[in-house]
Amino acid sequence: MNYIRKTGAVSLFAGSVLLVIYSVLAAVMMRGFNGTGDFCTVIRHDFWMISTVTVFAGLVLLMLGLAIVYSRIASQSGALGFAGIVVFEFAYLLQAAKVTWEIFIYPQLAYNDKASFLISDRIIWGSMSITVYLVLSSVTLLLGIIIFCVSMYRSGYYTKLSSVMLLIGAVMYGAGELVHMTVAITGIIIFAAGCFLCGITLLKNQQTDFVL
Repeated sequence: MNYIRKTGAVSLFAGSVLLVIYSVLAAVMMRGFNGTGDFCTVIRHDFWMISTVTVFAGLVLLMLGLAIVYSRIASQSGALGFAGIVVFEFAYLLQAAKVTWEIFIYPQLAYNDKASFLISDRIIWGSMSITVYLVLSSVTLLLGIIIFCVSMYRSGYYTKLSSVMLLIGAVMYGAGELVHMTVAITGIIIFAAGCFLCGITLLKNQQTDFVL
């Protein structure tokens, strides 16, 4: 089913480009923000809405593309590969849901003088339920990508470089949220490059098209 493979490749290409665009916009918005100031200033930036919608679209496209990436190696990866893609897709779903907060909720709070303190004083991130959600999102992303990349690496269908780049990019993104935003942005770009390489492989390997 070449159309499925091509759909996966296009999704990976488009999603990768959108992630890189988001990374550039995020770098511009975060310029001058040291991580301890008022985050409302970042949310009020002209690029905020564009960047959040961009990354949401990129995540949705990559969810589709990576599912098709898995379908090419499903018969080889066994239970480990299946567990990896399920956890990874679940983590991406949590990431996409988190971005909806950034699109619809954060701007409403940041532009409201009576509610902006929830962001300025970081009260919203001090909530136990939100903390649990963010930790779960990061842990599932890390666990899913490790298992998924091991399956990709062992399959021989995709290049070793693409598997390594996906893993390094995801780890840097997760660590960057705790260390520094620059690390997270760099991780996103590396992850996007790995996805792009997977898309190229999908288009090239027509003769070894495994179907679920």
